[in-house]
Amino acid sequence: MKLLTFLLALIGISLSTISSAQDTTFNRIDTIICSNYTETFYFNNIHDSLLYNSEWFLFNEDIPISADDSILINGIDSLLLVNMPISENGNLLIDTIYFSLRFKPEIKFAIPPLSCFHEGETIIKDLSTIYGNYTNVTYRQGDSPLTSIDSLIKVFVDNGDSLNILASYEVIGCNFKQDTTITLRTIFSPISSFNPSLVCFGDSTIIINNSEFDPSNSSFFLEIEGLTTFNEAKDSYAIYLPENGDQRNVFIEISQGLCATIDTIQVKNKLKPDANFVTSDRTCENEFLSIENNSKNTSDNVNFRFLINSKFYTFDKSSNFFLSDTLANNYYTALGIADNMNGCSDSLEWQLEIDSVTYVSFSNLEKEYCEDQDVSELIANYSGGHYQGMFIADNGDGTALFTPTNKASSVPISYTLMNVLGCSDTETQIVDFVHSKPKLHLENFVAEYCEKDPPTDLMLSDTSQTQTIEENSTFEIAKDGLFFHEENTLNYTFNPEMPGIYKILNTYTNINGCYSSITNVSTVYPLPKVTLDSFIVLTPGTSIEIGNLDGSEAGVKYTWSDGSDLHKLEIDRPGIYYLTGENTDTGCLASDTSKIEIDGMIETELIGIQISPNPTMDLVNIKLPLSVKNIMVLDVYGHMISLNGSNTFSTDSTGNLTLDLSNNNIGYYYIIIPSIGNFLLVKF
Repeated sequence: MKLLTFLLALIGISLSTISSAQDTTFNRIDTIICSNYTETFYFNNIHDSLLYNSEWFLFNEDIPISADDSILINGIDSLLLVNMPISENGNLLIDTIYFSLRFKPEIKFAIPPLSCFHEGETIIKDLSTIYGNYTNVTYRQGDSPLTSIDSLIKVFVDNGDSLNILASYEVIGCNFKQDTTITLRTIFSPISSFNPSLVCFGDSTIIINNSEFDPSNSSFFLEIEGLTTFNEAKDSYAIYLPENGDQRNVFIEISQGLCATIDTIQVKNKLKPDANFVTSDRTCENEFLSIENNSKNTSDNVNFRFLINSKFYTFDKSSNFFLSDTLANNYYTALGIADNMNGCSDSLEWQLEIDSVTYVSFSNLEKEYCEDQDVSELIANYSGGHYQGMFIADNGDGTALFTPTNKASSVPISYTLMNVLGCSDTETQIVDFVHSKPKLHLENFVAEYCEKDPPTDLMLSDTSQTQTIEENSTFEIAKDGLFFHEENTLNYTFNPEMPGIYKILNTYTNINGCYSSITNVSTVYPLPKVTLDSFIVLTPGTSIEIGNLDGSEAGVKYTWSDGSDLHKLEIDRPGIYYLTGENTDTGCLASDTSKIEIDGMIETELIGIQISPNPTMDLVNIKLPLSVKNIMVLDVYGHMISLNGSNTFSTDSTGNLTLDLSNNNIGYYYIIIPSIGNFLLVKF
């Protein structure tokens, strides 16, 4: 009831206008309308107009668009048909009508015109107008379906042949199907097909004619660029390309009927090498055979092979080849092949002569040497050759002296001999090391001594090494040309006790067996002859001579403690007398002391002289019976001693004097007191 009210309200009919005895019938009508696009179509009311008053409504419209028995359908997809019964007992009929308007396609094709055959596809285009998506379109060539892309249909039509394409159009829901047949044709065209052979230079190129045409009904023309032409169709053509690696164009024109074919192909030959090899007129059996490559017309991938003495040797492209083996003295046939690796090759055969070699060796060369020490005489098995290398003196007769003069390592020494055939052989030997000799130095060595000088500790060292040399050195000492002493040591204490000329010979051998020696000469000069009696008792009133009573020694300068420079003195008073003799040539110095006392009868005269303490450690007090000046202190060598900056000293008026020897060395000293005497003082 609500639906009815809605529909009636939709079309503007009130329920109050309808008899309660009337019923309402609703119908849905679906219809497909098939028509040409240009035609008009009317939909007729199926209800009797004598029984019903009918009105046509658009959906959602309350004003009828027509009250006729039929209505024009043109783009309308749905309508309401309301049928009001004329009789009060009739039923109200409301029809909902849905339309599907479908148009037949308008078929049209773009077909290529009749033309000469050409290789490739023939394309036709479907220009038909298809409405909506309710039309199925198929294409077939015989039993084979065809596909189209963007309405383009591609087919292959044989030369001078024809074919039919069936295009079918079916409108779904309509009893409509239309088939259209399209016929495509070609005019026969000659087909050019020539296959040239690829041969090495020097052979004829064959061009095989596989073309399709009727020779009896055609005109034919074939031209080889720069060589020749042919006007007659043949199964094949033989041509000769005159250059190595040549390439020519071939122009072809064939006409048959209305159609002609123009074609261009290329013919060429393969690069063929010209093998050319040269070997030296003289090759020795200890040399690798060298082959000079003069071949021409070779490719980038060329390969060279040589068959010599039943063995192949292979090389890449190069101007020279060297065999990896040597060949014994003999005659050989050599075969050389140049292969361009394109099926083309060339070969050359020639004769080889390999000359013999006089093989040499030499002996007496050691692996290690010492410089300036070891010498070897090298002797070869054959004379006539020459030696080469450091430290070599070649004698020219197959012998040589190897005399290494400095340190070296890995020293090659070779001997080479060339025989009458011009073939040489060389033997090379290696000296591993030439060791340096010890560079000896006698440390603390003194060339000149004076007799009884202090001993010297001599030590042998090797200045060529950083480490201390080992205890395998020798001190051999000769005195005045005669054997004096020998000792195996690195250290030796030389004591110049006796005058003479000492020759000190040191020898040393290092761990490499290299030895060296040095000679040093020391001269020990004799001391001047200075001899005094150590103690003399003098009788008062007498005198005595002391000193070198035998005369003055040549070259000796004498100095007495009282300043005299005579070689002897005449003494008449007591005291300590000190004599120094110095050899002015050698610088050697000798001294002696004599203590002179008077006899006991005059001892009381000396009681007034006191020197104490004696010995002393520092201070010494001198007490004299009278005041004395120019007192001196001498060492045992007669040298004046300075105390507090003064060399002479004086007592005070009472005859007293104090001397400070605290800064002087321990030893013997002489106190010289003028007109009284000389006195010995000991400091400890």
